Amino acid sequence: MPNTWDALFSRMDDPVVKSKWIERIALHSAYILRDFSELKEWVIDPKIQSEFFTYLKNDSNILEISYLLLKRLQKFKQDEASIDDSLILSKSNSLDTELCDSMVKLLIEMFRKNPPCHPSTCDILKDRIQEINADNLIMEEIMNYRLGLFEKMKSEKCNKTDIEKIKNWID
Repeated sequence: MPNTWDALFSRMDDPVVKSKWIERIALHSAYILRDFSELKEWVIDPKIQSEFFTYLKNDSNILEISYLLLKRLQKFKQDEASIDDSLILSKSNSLDTELCDSMVKLLIEMFRKNPPCHPSTCDILKDRIQEINADNLIMEEIMNYRLGLFEKMKSEKCNKTDIEKIKNWID
């Protein structure tokens, strides 16, 4: 059903109602979207995509910061590769380790203080932290949290089904 939401939003003139719809979709995105790349198939308008992510600040902050840090690290390593001096390289290696440790520390702190709502954010963060060179315990923590999100979604789904049965108990 690509472009479904786009069609819906294009017919909505009231910006307040449109924002409420976007917020509801964002808050239920873990049930709707496998990952955020699917959003582009459902909503073409970049303004709506942008508003969508304002309702998922924890996810968008983790994704943006981890992306920027990884790009910075890749640039640092490219610059490092062009150096010939062995003395500079040995200092650079210790800087590299410190830089990676600081990046991982920042990302895991963000993750713990403001955990994501969508499981795919955990997948992306794990991959990026792995590329930065985090230890397995950190990646395991992220994946355990991800598993917890799925368990929560599963139990909420069960509860909604039970509530529906109770509401329609006469049938």
